[in-house]
Parts: sequence; structure tokens; C-alpha cells
Amino acid sequence: MVSLFRAEWQKTTGNRWAVGLLIWIFPAAAIGMSILAIVISALSSDYREYLQMLGPIPWNTRMIETVSFMNNEVGRLIILAFTAIMFAGEYQYGTWKNLVPRRRRVPLILMKFIALAVFVVVSIIAFSIIAVMGTWITSSMAGIEFGPALTPEIAGEFLGDYLLQLLITLSATFIASGYAAAAAMITRNILGSLLVGFILSLGETTVLILTLILYNVLKLPVQIMSLYQFTPGYNLANISAWVKNGAGFSYRVAVDYSLQPFSMEASLLIIALWIVGLIALTLFLFRRQDITS
Repeated sequence: MVSLFRAEWQKTTGNRWAVGLLIWIFPAAAIGMSILAIVISALSSDYREYLQMLGPIPWNTRMIETVSFMNNEVGRLIILAFTAIMFAGEYQYGTWKNLVPRRRRVPLILMKFIALAVFVVVSIIAFSIIAVMGTWITSSMAGIEFGPALTPEIAGEFLGDYLLQLLITLSATFIASGYAAAAAMITRNILGSLLVGFILSLGETTVLILTLILYNVLKLPVQIMSLYQFTPGYNLANISAWVKNGAGFSYRVAVDYSLQPFSMEASLLIIALWIVGLIALTLFLFRRQDITS
């Protein structure tokens, strides 16, 4: 398995344009924004005064914010494109015909998901560290204290919050990647995989709209809109709400009816089932294909 992972890593990093533009773009963006902020701080006293008005930014809060920053539509679209290249690219470049006869199919697919997770985690951590270093430098230039002090209590609390936010972002990444990977097994085309994955990612909002139509037009019971609570988007938002506010994500869908939030444990279970299901679907589709002929 180690040799298989090493081979997958080397093969993926060999595609320098894809990795550079779709994975290392996040740390590169953090470097660019940090340099820009440092230059502006050095040249503009007004900007330094503006930073002083904003007040100190805790380093632990800043790092957690950088992780959640990647969990948005743009970030997920970038990861979708990277996944499409990793999975559908094997069809377009004709590499599956060389790999499949030598390896069992299940490890090949699973190692792609593992490699994808490692790429994303490394990119997120690098993005966080660079962004915090840039904030620390600009804060120092403006004469702002950049705390809190690193005590065992602060470090322990931060590590738990950071890992949980990283888990949320990684889960969203896996679900978006699962859409693109399953689509790659069907379309066998990078662009097709990207488009189908993007449409499916947006389809979660369609679930809510569809249930609203069923309720308002067909006069089905209002509880039909509870189907939305089983989508990945709702459960990721619900987990984030529990982490940030200590309460779940409630949503008013009618004048006299609101969706009561799931517990965090229930949402974590639903997200896990989505991830396992999408990976299993990808494996199922891949194992049924005739690739070597």
C-alpha cells in the first residue's frame, strides 16, 4: 500500500499544472495576500491606523477562519476540477489500461481518495500557517498585540477546534470529490466529470426548492421539506453551527414550520454515510467496467 501511495503521489505531482493551479494555489494565494498586506502596512500609516481600529486578531481564531475559508463554492469547485483530473484523466491519458492488469481495482481507487485527502490537508495547513504569519507581521508593524499566549490550555482548545474545522472542510471536500469521481466513472472525461460533479453539488439546493414546490403546489404535508435535512450541505452547516454557537442549524421553511436541527452526532453519521456511499458507488462503477479491451 505504501508503494501504491508513493506511485499515486508521484504521478499526481508530475502533473505540475494541475497540482500548481488547483492545490498549491491556496498557499500561493496566502503568500500573495500576506506580501500585499505587508507592503501596504509599510507604506501606509492610514492602513496601520485602520488595523489598530480593528483591534487584535487572535492567532487561533485566524487559523480556524482560514480552514473554513476553503469550504466555499469556489474552493469546492477547485477541488472538483482536481478530482476530475485525478480520476477521469486516467481514461483520457490511457493510463488505466497499464495500471488495471497489474493491480486490483479497489486499492487503486481507494489510494486516489487517500492521496486526494493528503493533498488537501497539506494545502489547508500550509494556507493556515502562511496566513497567520502574514497577520502576525502586519499586526506587529501596526503595533498590535498578536495573542493569546500559547499555554497548554489554549493549545489544547485550539487543537480540538482546528481539527474539527479541518474535519468539516475535508468532509465537504470528500463529498464534492465523490460526485466528481463517480461522474468520472461514467463520463470518462475530465470536463464531463467536472460538470456533472458541479451540478450535483448545486443539486442540494434543488432539494429544498423541490420540496417547497411539493408543499405549496401539490399541498403535500409540510414535513416533506425535512428531506433537505438529509443533504450533505445541511448537515455540514448543522455541524458548523453546533461548533460555533453550541446550537444546531434551524431553518424556517414555512410560516408555521421550522426544521428542527439534528444533533451533531446524527449529522456526523449522515455525512459519514454520504462519504462511504459515494466512494462505494465509485468502486462499484469502476469494477464493472471493461477497461483493458
